[in-house]
Amino acid sequence: MHQVVIGPSTIDFGEVAIRTVNTKPLVIVNHLDIHVFIQIEIDCRELRQSLPLTQVIPPRTLSKVDVVFESQKAGVFQRSVVYTVNNHIKQHINILAKIVAPEISISHSDVILKPTLGVPQTYDSTGYSEVIKLTNRTNGAAEFTWRPDKISPFAVRPSQGTVEPHSTLNCEVLYFPSVSSPLDAVFTLDVVEGNTERLNCIAEFACPAVKFVERRLGVGVLPLHVPHKVNAALKNTGHHHSFFQVLNPQPTPFCTVKPESGCIPVGGIVNLELSFFAVDIEKFDFKIDVRIRGGKKQTLRVGGSVEPP
Repeated sequence: MHQVVIGPSTIDFGEVAIRTVNTKPLVIVNHLDIHVFIQIEIDCRELRQSLPLTQVIPPRTLSKVDVVFESQKAGVFQRSVVYTVNNHIKQHINILAKIVAPEISISHSDVILKPTLGVPQTYDSTGYSEVIKLTNRTNGAAEFTWRPDKISPFAVRPSQGTVEPHSTLNCEVLYFPSVSSPLDAVFTLDVVEGNTERLNCIAEFACPAVKFVERRLGVGVLPLHVPHKVNAALKNTGHHHSFFQVLNPQPTPFCTVKPESGCIPVGGIVNLELSFFAVDIEKFDFKIDVRIRGGKKQTLRVGGSVEPP
């Protein structure tokens, strides 16, 4: 029966992902002038999808069996499969495979986000953005979820998804800055039934250029027991958005300042509204201190007097 050739003698599927269907041919060549009956014995669930397990090969004909491999768990697979020729000649072939769990790697584990010149801040674009690449080198799709270690102004988009076999997917890391937002965060990439990766995020603020349009504001004479409002302008002359916080939003009992914090866009002005309600006749001279994120504190002196209406 050496004229009935069945091979290869070893079928090595190599590295395959769990729950992926993998197929390799087992070739049967009948050089005889008679029909040959072939029967293959499968006794494990990993190979149970293989077909056909029995067939009659006509004289001088080539045929094949699709050896199908699928495993539900990671590990090393090695099995001998017995086949019978004409019900009495038994031989075997070896089936090998290395089954791996889903795995995604990230292009880098540390990302530093800096403001991008000329990129406006909107809900979808903060000006702080970097791209990292997720890579799936296995032959099975890998599902993932980004999990933050805490609530933070950082975000990764998409926050969950699937990386197809032997492919990559870009994720955008965003930072939504404010006057008091934390400068760092950690995200964990959880791969379903697979590995985990850690991503360290750090934000860096650019040097701001913010100042009061007038360093001293004279409000003149205020009427007693009558509400009065004036504006003090903060101007951003830098190349990036800047963030401010009024350190003393009630600098005197008869004056309040709003808004207490906010963002000054590039080239923009934010007006601080000073609301007065004087109850005593007096002269006054006080200061308003404003913290600029990443820059020097700005101070505005305010002076005037209160007289009867």
